[in-house]
Amino acid sequence: MQYESVDEAQPREDRSAQPEVAENGRRQFLRQAAVAGAGIAGLALLGQTPASAGPATESVLGTFSMNANSSATTLKIESQSGSSIVGRLGDGTPLSGAVAGHSANPVTITFTHLASDGSVQIFLGGVSVTPVAGGRQLFFAGTFYHNGIGPFPWSAIGTAR
Repeated sequence: MQYESVDEAQPREDRSAQPEVAENGRRQFLRQAAVAGAGIAGLALLGQTPASAGPATESVLGTFSMNANSSATTLKIESQSGSSIVGRLGDGTPLSGAVAGHSANPVTITFTHLASDGSVQIFLGGVSVTPVAGGRQLFFAGTFYHNGIGPFPWSAIGTAR
């Protein structure tokens, strides 16, 4: 029998019979990493004191037309408390994350999306804010990772509420 390394106790051919177990383990790890990351980010935000003279965090509430790696959907940011955001994609699956900055400075957004098949997507991006008649137009652009694979491009545009 062949071994992949001296330290491995399992033969090479026995390992190839377990791809589904490996994929399930990988998905579980990614879910745990996303939850842990969100928890750490939340704890970090709790420890911050607001700057007395600084501008408020940019509001990103609204429904936006989204393209994620050539797949059209809708990005709905339904609630925002300070920098924390919660919403859904067009298929109703949840997302949560954070926004930082104000339109006078760079605005960034990060959120984690749990897809209906159990996969985890982590989105990172910037937000451009343009005043328009009756409100503000937001343009989001960045990259995302699907179960740790990526980066893939994404963008969204629409009028904020």
